[in-house]
Amino acid sequence: MSIVLVLRVFIPFGLGYFLASTFRSINTVISTDLVRALSLSASELGFAGSAFFLSATLFQISYGILLDRYDPRRIYSSFLLLCALGAMIVSVSQEIVLLSIGRALIATWHYRKCSYFVQNIFNVVSKRTIAYGKWIGIGC
Repeated sequence: MSIVLVLRVFIPFGLGYFLASTFRSINTVISTDLVRALSLSASELGFAGSAFFLSATLFQISYGILLDRYDPRRIYSSFLLLCALGAMIVSVSQEIVLLSIGRALIATWHYRKCSYFVQNIFNVVSKRTIAYGKWIGIGC
């Protein structure tokens, strides 16, 4: 694998995977701090957590349509920017609505779909199984 390919493909997708995995499970880790800082009830905290998964589910179909119609590089970078915007919104949120909107935006980055699609573009068909094993082994 060339260094240019690693810098242009692996690093952004690896960071996207790290972000999405972190934000997918972060409510469990910081729930007591969120409840204390934002004065949330248990149901509000659950709603903020479910906003992530609901958004990921709702974006699945539209994401596939966008990938089929437009350039994947633009789609990937746009959704990665939405994820970053969601992270900024979560970091400054002081109420449940902004927290939920930020979590929903974070979920728009579908790291699994992106990584498999990119693997299909850059890997030779005869070595695709080995490449999938390597990518899954490192967590992408």
